[in-house]
Amino acid sequence: MYKFVARFLISIIISVFIYGNSCASEHIAKSEQADVELLAGSYVDNKIQLGLNFKMQKGWHIYWRTAGDTGFPPVLDWKESINIGGTEFLWPVPKRLVQELNPGNFAESYVYKDEVTFPIAITVEDKTKPVDINLNVSYAICAEICIPGQESLNVNVQPGYKSPENLKKITQAKNLVPGKSGDSSLKITSVNKGVSASDGKQFLEITASSDTRKFASDTTIFVEGGE
Repeated sequence: MYKFVARFLISIIISVFIYGNSCASEHIAKSEQADVELLAGSYVDNKIQLGLNFKMQKGWHIYWRTAGDTGFPPVLDWKESINIGGTEFLWPVPKRLVQELNPGNFAESYVYKDEVTFPIAITVEDKTKPVDINLNVSYAICAEICIPGQESLNVNVQPGYKSPENLKKITQAKNLVPGKSGDSSLKITSVNKGVSASDGKQFLEITASSDTRKFASDTTIFVEGGE
């Protein structure tokens, strides 16, 4: 049996999980910290596949849906869009970032660096008509300091549109979205709270096991705050 053990400092109440084309006009917003772009993948029947792409300058990062101790995740506003019935926004797996704020005081956050594409599924109200997507996105982008970002993005997608290049990028991002494990042998076998003998801080120790899966050395359990 393969086993993986992770420890976390306790600061909040938590829950755990493992983790023939028609045209489309696209818009990209550029800043000193990042380029932000809406990628139109396809418009088939009443579904549109989109990607919200961030390309960050070196040293800058944005945040996952549960940001951690610093920052906040992207917030999306679709209300100015036309012919949209609903949206589904997906979050690829982030990286854990631990920063020492001052001696002995650390902040842990969940972030995206370099480049990330968030897959978005749009449900269309009338599939015979084009969709005018107007997205206002607010986000925190951080390096040594944090800066609030806000961009207005537009993409107009015609019925039957398809971009193989954009679809490839969106599909790759979907493959990085955490989901329910198909491995029925993957189990959390214990959750224990303790106090570190070295510094007296509380921690949470989680043990996961599997009869069929070998855990990599960089296996990570992500923790989300409870409401």
